[in-house]
Amino acid sequence: MGHKQGPWYTATPRGRRDPRETRVTDQVVLIVEDEPEVAEFLQLVVENHFGVRTVVARDGLEALTQAQKLKPSVILLDLLLPQIDGLEVSRRLKASPTTRKIPIIAVSAAPWGWEETRKRALGAGCNAYVHKLYEVYRLVLKLGEFLGFPDLSARPADREMTPDKPAAGPREAPSSVGTTGGGPDADAS
Repeated sequence: MGHKQGPWYTATPRGRRDPRETRVTDQVVLIVEDEPEVAEFLQLVVENHFGVRTVVARDGLEALTQAQKLKPSVILLDLLLPQIDGLEVSRRLKASPTTRKIPIIAVSAAPWGWEETRKRALGAGCNAYVHKLYEVYRLVLKLGEFLGFPDLSARPADREMTPDKPAAGPREAPSSVGTTGGGPDADAS
């Protein structure tokens, strides 16, 4: 079958790095999420897929402090936060010379609807938007892109997903979920 290998990627039966192995990267992902269960889920996604260390900030003020201190490789940012909302956090991070180049993925289920949430997130400086309830696969792809894991690049059909055109083939979302969308137009990169 010929699994790819690299310094972060060890062949396992599924071709993924075994998350129990020692971390082989010094990258860190800052997860900004006030709901403990969601924060824990996002930590599992990041650590199990990439073996990257995670740090959780529970509100906007803590996010700004941690981002300045850690200079994370990527920030996963909820938009509805206590203290300072995620949109303002993104604006401040992108305005700071020390954090402006850090990729920010808005991971939110904000009540404004998919397209409006995406517009607000990108307008505030986020590099991508992923709906936290329905787009875990897309989140893994965007994280892989920003963390430098090219093995996880999407198939062309996945890159062409939009709210009106869900992915084709075996990964197609159920019709009740397909309306949340995703795709290359969901990010500014």
